[in-house]
Amino acid sequence: MALLMLLFALAIAAPAMWNTSQGLQAFSGLLSEAKKNYTSALNTYTLLHETDLRTDGWDLLGNDLGLDSGNFPMERQYIIEGKTVGPLYFMYSGSLPRITDVYSKAPKSLRRLSAQCNIIGSILEGLGTVLQAPAAEGQPTAEWQLAGLEKVHGADEQAKERKLYYDSIAVHIAASDPGMKPVNLLRIAELRKEPAAEFWMYEDTAFDYAVEDGDYAAVIAFCDTRLKRNREDLLAMQYKVKALFLNGDAEKAFAAVEDCAKHPLAADVMQVAKAELFVRQERYEEAVFLCETVLNQAAPTEPLQSQVELQSLQCAMEAARIKALALLMMGNAEEARNMLFNA
Repeated sequence: MALLMLLFALAIAAPAMWNTSQGLQAFSGLLSEAKKNYTSALNTYTLLHETDLRTDGWDLLGNDLGLDSGNFPMERQYIIEGKTVGPLYFMYSGSLPRITDVYSKAPKSLRRLSAQCNIIGSILEGLGTVLQAPAAEGQPTAEWQLAGLEKVHGADEQAKERKLYYDSIAVHIAASDPGMKPVNLLRIAELRKEPAAEFWMYEDTAFDYAVEDGDYAAVIAFCDTRLKRNREDLLAMQYKVKALFLNGDAEKAFAAVEDCAKHPLAADVMQVAKAELFVRQERYEEAVFLCETVLNQAAPTEPLQSQVELQSLQCAMEAARIKALALLMMGNAEEARNMLFNA
């Protein structure tokens, strides 16, 4: 009887314990968001979503016990992506489905973002229809796509209200053609003057141009802006460190490494960034030591189980690249080749 009572108590307590565990993870994600640590928040929500998929709400004999986090993780992912990269990115990349494909009615928190996605989606769908006709022989792809965009614009009764969307898509298309860079820079300059324009309409392309031109002051400014938006933007940290160094301020670059490394997620990434600075200063042995430290810590499972493991693997691959470069500069070409082959 005592054993039966214990089993009954566990059966009653288990759902509450599970929901408490899920709730604590959700709270942890919201706390990270409040601090603008969006990478940590996304990792938490991804884990929640993966747990829901794995357990299927602890379905029992065909009855869903409801032990999952519902649409919460997906909703927060959309919100974070909207704040950090914007709708044009995930509409093009397919990193997230369109909101209307997930919700029959978008939650209040996603209505504006959903409306933006729908506008971009309708323009891209119209463009896809127009571009069914092949490009003229020898016509550059970007030129062909921009001509198609003009046709969609001309047939759109709401084109005036959607001008900024058309301009941002034009910037994205023209970015693939180096010959269109001067005109595209003018487009970006016009967008930046528009009070209603948002960063995602032009920033990625403007950033790429700054890197391409070696305009390190502009790169640093872009990185600072991105780090204000997301304090854990690891790519912005890496670019900032490199730009500071190439701009002639090694001391600030190393200081930035130490500052960024205070974020737990960035510790290994900054070790590798520091190793690259050592290579540029011809401090090859120190670079190799730092890379080996990162490589020895990296032990991803097969297959990768989470976004965190993927990040660890990417960091390890970068460490392998920098270590190989250092070995090559030290005259150990065969060792560098073998290490890259094994990696």
